Amino acid sequence: MLRQQVDIDKENSELVDVEISTLKTQIKRAKQEQDQMLKMFELQAEQISTYSKKLPASDRTLTAANLAKLGVGGGTTGLLQDDVMSEFSVLTEESNIGPSENVLDLRISDIQFDHQMLKELLGLSADSKENLRTFATFEFYNNQIVHTDLKPGFNPQFDTIFCFKNVVDNFYLKYLEKESIKAEIFVVKESGNS
Repeated sequence: MLRQQVDIDKENSELVDVEISTLKTQIKRAKQEQDQMLKMFELQAEQISTYSKKLPASDRTLTAANLAKLGVGGGTTGLLQDDVMSEFSVLTEESNIGPSENVLDLRISDIQFDHQMLKELLGLSADSKENLRTFATFEFYNNQIVHTDLKPGFNPQFDTIFCFKNVVDNFYLKYLEKESIKAEIFVVKESGNS
C-alpha cells in the first residue's frame, strides 16, 4: 500500500515537472514573440516618423493622399494599413487613437425613397403639394447616437461622415460578429402652403 502511494506521488511529481517544463517553454516563446513585435513596432515607428518628417509642416497627417505625394503606396511601405489614418478620421478629427482602439468611419451620402410607396405610407395623394424633410439617426456599440441634419426631398443628400471610436477587446469583437449599426430614418411632411 505504501509502495503504491510512493508510485502515485512519483507519477504526480513527474506530471508536474512536465507541466512546468511546458509552461517554461511557452513563456520563453511568448517572450521571443514579444521581442519580435517590439522590434517590428520600433521599425514601423521609425518609418512613420521618417514619412511624417518628409511632409510639409502644415500637414503632417499620414493619410493615403499624403503618402501618395511622397510616392509611397501600393503596399510597398511596410506600414500596416492601420498605421495610416483614413481620410474620414482626419475629417472628423478622430486621429488620436490609442494602441487598443479602433475607429469605424461611416459615410452617409444619400437616401433614395420609393416615391409611390412613401406617399402611400404617409397618406399623401399623388398630386400632393406637401414637402418631405428627412433625417436619420445611427447607433453603434456603446457610442452616442448620432444624427444627420434635416434634408428636403424624396432623395435627401446628406454627405455626412460619422466616426465611432472604440476600445478593441473580446467583447467588442464579439459585438462586431453578431451586431450591426442601427439606423432609423425619420420623415417629416410639411404642407406646401407653409
